[in-house]
Amino acid sequence: MRGNAEAFVQITRGTLESKESRLALAGIAAPRLLVMNPLIMAMLEDYAEGAWVCSHDDLIAMLRTVGSFPFWRMVCNVASNSLNKFIPSLIKRLRETGKSGGNYREAFEAILLSESGRAWRIPVDKEFEQVLIRRHSCSCPSFYMLAKLENSHHSKDERDFSAGTYTIGHDMPRNALNQPEWMAMLGDDH
Repeated sequence: MRGNAEAFVQITRGTLESKESRLALAGIAAPRLLVMNPLIMAMLEDYAEGAWVCSHDDLIAMLRTVGSFPFWRMVCNVASNSLNKFIPSLIKRLRETGKSGGNYREAFEAILLSESGRAWRIPVDKEFEQVLIRRHSCSCPSFYMLAKLENSHHSKDERDFSAGTYTIGHDMPRNALNQPEWMAMLGDDH
């Protein structure tokens, strides 16, 4: 119980020891899917057990994956109501892997990738790309997406956008399609 409480404080207050882990956790808060908290708490608790479970780099990579998992599902309009059944089984399988000496991070990634065709699947790259191209940008979680794009250009010094001091007005001007310059820049499929 104490381990879960400490992990929950780390999630809600962003008190993880490294900047990278705080930024990865901030990325998870952006889609605001509380159903992911038990998984994050389990990962933090297992990480606290020692490097034999997973390294700091493994933890950061897994937190980033946990952050992108709900985002990809939201963009592709995959319902999240089945995650409350999947997360406990995922935690159980990860802990079994850790106890048997297997690679925690590899097991995590393999489990997510093996769930294609299931209700809790992660969309594949091609599906995500197609939906992102064709979907109206206002219906996508724009703030999360733009923060990730911005930080992809600053990988050594990522910015923390979770403080709420940034806002997004529009991804492009409202009348962009009335301006020949914008239409030319966007191409034939504007």
